[in-house]
Amino acid sequence: MNTKNLVELMSKNKAKLLKAEQIQAFLKRELEVKEYLGIKYKKALVNDIVNECILYDDGVFKFDDIEKYIVFTMRTIAAYTNLELSEDIEEDYDLLCEAKLLESVINTFKKEYDDVNVLLQMKCDYILNGNTIEAQLGRFLDGLSEKLDVVLHALADKMGNFDLSNLPIDAESLKKLMSFMNVKK
Repeated sequence: MNTKNLVELMSKNKAKLLKAEQIQAFLKRELEVKEYLGIKYKKALVNDIVNECILYDDGVFKFDDIEKYIVFTMRTIAAYTNLELSEDIEEDYDLLCEAKLLESVINTFKKEYDDVNVLLQMKCDYILNGNTIEAQLGRFLDGLSEKLDVVLHALADKMGNFDLSNLPIDAESLKKLMSFMNVKK
């Protein structure tokens, strides 16, 4: 069932559904609401939501919280019901809001909706923690350390093979230079 069909169906049955409990029961039946989704499915849902909303700007990860809320709400509704979203989920969101159905639909699986929201926030926090100065400095220093290890290893190889006899000065001149440097200390 698509969003427009749901709005029409609810409009036709409005006179019959007078109480909130009746609306919830009707929606639960018509939308074939799933009572529970396993953690693996929830994690996949959260990853899909994050991938749709994450931005990388000036070397840091960001989320457009408005986009995140709409995508979270509509993708979670789609996961827990038989409601088929169109290509324009913002239009679907607006249709549900205008018909005053969004909250009623969410309430058919409210605890699961809240659970997915908690998992989403945990995932976003985990990603955003990588933006801290400490994390960025740590990544920089790790990279620098790896590069220094390569340079020092190459330098050590070259110095190990260094032969003083290849210098363009003789041994006597080298001794004089060394004694001059010792005097200057």
